[in-house]
Amino acid sequence: FEKGNSNINAIIDNLEQEPININTCTIDQLMMIPKIGITKATAIIEYRNNNGFFLNIDELKKVSGIGNALFEEIKVYITI
Repeated sequence: FEKGNSNINAIIDNLEQEPININTCTIDQLMMIPKIGITKATAIIEYRNNNGFFLNIDELKKVSGIGNALFEEIKVYITI
């Protein structure tokens, strides 16, 4: 990141310390995760609404648009 993006660095640092609970978070909270935009955040919320709470973080791979590679990149930012 460039020097001017200290807010982004602070958000990422905070996420690494305080993972986002994918069972209780909002769309806005999901979108703070790198590589998660409105489309994937909405898909996660819709999956949760249709199927109930995630039983483990691996279940996130069942959400449309989240494959193994993306999951490996974002798993450090999430919890249940």
